[in-house]
Amino acid sequence: VKHIGTYAFQACEQLDLTVPASLETIGEGAYYHTATTSAIFPDTVTSMGEGVLQGCKKLETVRLPAGLTSLPELIFFGCTNLKELELPQKITTLNRWALSGLDSLERLVLPAELETYTPAAISFLPNLKEVVLDESNPNFYLDGFFLMKKDGTLVAALSEGDFPEGVKVIGEYAFYRYESDQPLTIPEGVTT
Repeated sequence: VKHIGTYAFQACEQLDLTVPASLETIGEGAYYHTATTSAIFPDTVTSMGEGVLQGCKKLETVRLPAGLTSLPELIFFGCTNLKELELPQKITTLNRWALSGLDSLERLVLPAELETYTPAAISFLPNLKEVVLDESNPNFYLDGFFLMKKDGTLVAALSEGDFPEGVKVIGEYAFYRYESDQPLTIPEGVTT
């Protein structure tokens, strides 16, 4: 098997996902709302459609293919049981809503080669305790739980924390779903 089609296993409530080593592409929503607890994808997979694992509420373990360069939209939306996620280091693009809805996520490792952050790629992750981003990334850096572009643009508030200094621009959807009761004071120097 080289290709799994669009919504191929949608709503298979007893599915225990085992992906063949020959797999190359996975269509949109292929495992949408299944009961799988583990999704280990081989490195032969080069393309994944939008929402591949969307709604897999029992999902606990994920290993994405090492060669994946773009994280599809809504891939993990509704995966409310996933606590740790390490994104492949070759991912250069986080698409819209890619990491939204991961309410139980505690540890996130962002890709070292990240170049493009689409607004709303990551929403507020209320249980996040650790975020890792390679310091050699030329485009982004972390300031506490805030993902920043090197040009001073705040692109995502990943969890609660003090507003980062040096912010010039607050990006589109930077505080999407931010539900903290703690007030945030926008620092001097913010222009947009």
